[in-house]
Amino acid sequence: MNIRGVGIDVVDLARIERLASGSSFAGHWFTEGERTECAGASVEYAWRFAAKEAVWKALSLADWDGRVPWPWIEILGTRDAASVRLEADVAAAAAEAGVGPIRVSCSVGSRAGIAIAIAEAD
Repeated sequence: MNIRGVGIDVVDLARIERLASGSSFAGHWFTEGERTECAGASVEYAWRFAAKEAVWKALSLADWDGRVPWPWIEILGTRDAASVRLEADVAAAAAEAGVGPIRVSCSVGSRAGIAIAIAEAD
């Protein structure tokens, strides 16, 4: 495996619980598929939130200009078997940068969610 980038992120579960209780959090950060899989559970949002951040860091898209369109980084599946799907401009920028498959590993404890992402070179 030729590694192009690695990213890691830790999120505070209490913070995600507060955010998830608001009306715009899920719609801003998550795709419809992710929201369905989370079923409103803040612990499910927590590890996906951490995974999205970790994936973004692993991509290392130095030429990216502007805000990150978080729904364009989709994390589906379970913590034990999560998959990453990039969409739209993020997918195009990753392909142009030579990013291949992205692997994620996620976990949630009583106080935090953590994820690590490894982006392979294409």
